[in-house]
Amino acid sequence: MRKFIAGIIMLFISHFAWGYQSGSREASAQARLSHLVQTFNNAVRTKSGKQAYERIIAEAEKVKNDHASSQVARMAQYYIALSEENLGHTAKAIRDLEELIQTDDASVKALAQFALASLYKNHGETAKALAIYDQLSESGAASNSKTHQGHHADR
Repeated sequence: MRKFIAGIIMLFISHFAWGYQSGSREASAQARLSHLVQTFNNAVRTKSGKQAYERIIAEAEKVKNDHASSQVARMAQYYIALSEENLGHTAKAIRDLEELIQTDDASVKALAQFALASLYKNHGETAKALAIYDQLSESGAASNSKTHQGHHADR
C-alpha cells in the first residue's frame, strides 16, 4: 500500500512539476516576445537604421526557433517580416507574411494580412492591397487588425 501511495505522490509531483515547467516556458516565451515587440516599436519610433532591424531579426529568429509551432514563434515571424520590409527586403517580407497567412491561427493570420495589404499599398500595388482588405473585411477580422496598424512603418 505504501508503494502505491508513493507512486501516486510521485505521479502528482511529476504532473505538478511538468505543469510548472510548461507554464514557466510560456511565461519566458511571452517575456521574450514582449521585449521583441518593444524593441521593434522603439526602432520604428526613433527611425532606427539597418543595424537595429538586423538585431531584431536575429533575436526574433532565436525566439521563433526556441518556441517553434507556438503562437510566440508565429508572432516572432511577423516581426521578422516587418523588420525585413523596413530593411527594404520586400520579397522576403512578403514570403514571411504569406506563410503566416496560411496558418490556422486566426489572429496572426489577420495581422499578417493587414501587414501584407499595407506593404502592397506602400509599394503602389493598390489592387493587391484592396483584395486583401476585402478578404479581411469579409472575414470580420478587419476591425481587430486595425489596432495593430502602428506596429509597422507606413512609408
